[in-house]
Amino acid sequence: MINPKSQIKITGVFDEDSFSFFKNKGLFHYGFDLRPTSFNFIQEHALIPLVEKLSMGSITLLFENEKDFVIKRILDEISKKYSGEVSLEFYGKEDHTYFDSFSLPYIYVLKNDVPRMIGRNQAGVILYQEHLNELIELGKAHDLKVDDRAKINLTFESKLNFPQSVTDFIDWNFLNLEIDQRICKSYRKLNLEVLEELLVHMENFIKGKPTI
Repeated sequence: MINPKSQIKITGVFDEDSFSFFKNKGLFHYGFDLRPTSFNFIQEHALIPLVEKLSMGSITLLFENEKDFVIKRILDEISKKYSGEVSLEFYGKEDHTYFDSFSLPYIYVLKNDVPRMIGRNQAGVILYQEHLNELIELGKAHDLKVDDRAKINLTFESKLNFPQSVTDFIDWNFLNLEIDQRICKSYRKLNLEVLEELLVHMENFIKGKPTI
């Protein structure tokens, strides 16, 4: 039986407290948002000590229109502390030649478009729950096709509100919980009760069990 925790990814961990909460839950896939305008932005000096505490799993670094030398510097610092899997996630200007230049698996994020595979090192696509629900309402969900090499990260900020059977035809890699204000009780302070419920819901969804 699959371990549900191996298919849960937390994106937007921004400090020691948030990291410790999820790590104590036995989770080991994390996304760190290095876009300065993001709600869950983490600075490089705070990121490195967290990465150093991970001994297994994977990390994803989120960037938007960042200079290549900045990304390379951060990757170099991380490589000194972490030997696990590292991938990139890009927003903003679409330039797959640039994305491929880092020689790492990456995802380019289009929130309101059909997921597509273009780049040589592109490893997957992001599918937001809202977008999937729109496809369901239009009767087009089963038309969702991506490259055979692609893995889908199904991203959400609240309970999954579509039938379990809808995902049977989607080769999804992670259920991705993206931290934002809706799951915080005040600015950048996690609502632990809400998160506890969401994590149970995610695990039950992965195991295919009904939730109440």
